[in-house]
Amino acid sequence: TPAEQVYAQIVKDLTEAETVLPARYTANLEIGKATSGAAKALLGKVYLTRRQYAQAAAKLKEVLDASIYQLLPRYADVFAPTNGNNAEIVFAVQYAKGGVGEGSQFANRFVPQQSGNTIVTVGTPFGYNLGTPDLERSFTTGDTRKDITIAQYRANDGTIIRYTRKYLDTPTATNDAENDWIVLRYADVLLMYAEALNEQGQTAAALPLLNQVRSRAGLAALGGLTDAQARLAIETD
Repeated sequence: TPAEQVYAQIVKDLTEAETVLPARYTANLEIGKATSGAAKALLGKVYLTRRQYAQAAAKLKEVLDASIYQLLPRYADVFAPTNGNNAEIVFAVQYAKGGVGEGSQFANRFVPQQSGNTIVTVGTPFGYNLGTPDLERSFTTGDTRKDITIAQYRANDGTIIRYTRKYLDTPTATNDAENDWIVLRYADVLLMYAEALNEQGQTAAALPLLNQVRSRAGLAALGGLTDAQARLAIETD
């Protein structure tokens, strides 16, 4: 099927979804289901992917204007297994540990095989999705996101293995942890909106959005950038 036809169906589905989904859920058993904000944010991402910047900006602005989501003060708290569906989460795949067949695999799968039970104390480590030296070097000095995004484990032979700390938990058994898989969060929306504005020549309006994310990360605000400089800053943040 031609890509244009596939994207047309995606846009149609999300456009319909945003009109029928609630903005919030209040019943405990429904929290975590897709909301209208999730549909709008994903639709904005689709427009951005298609380089339809005006449509992307308009749709993402609707998510901001709803005033439902916000950046958490501490980046680490976004990923805490005890803090699922927090104010920054726009949409996440839900998991629950406890031997009921609904647990997540990430706590075990994302730590080095050689670590045994020194990082995750229950279950088998698999060593998937390991980081690289380039990823570690990409963080600006003082960026508070680094310590939870990538950490080092020294194997018995002295090898340094890099892994993410975003999905640490104590599973009840192998692959039975509490961590939800975050699909979209408010920081994504801010950066996508900033990109959509910048690509339309509205760099001055884009930078405050970028700077919200930078400020939470402990980084200095940026100003006076060209559109090319802003594009790179948005990409790296």
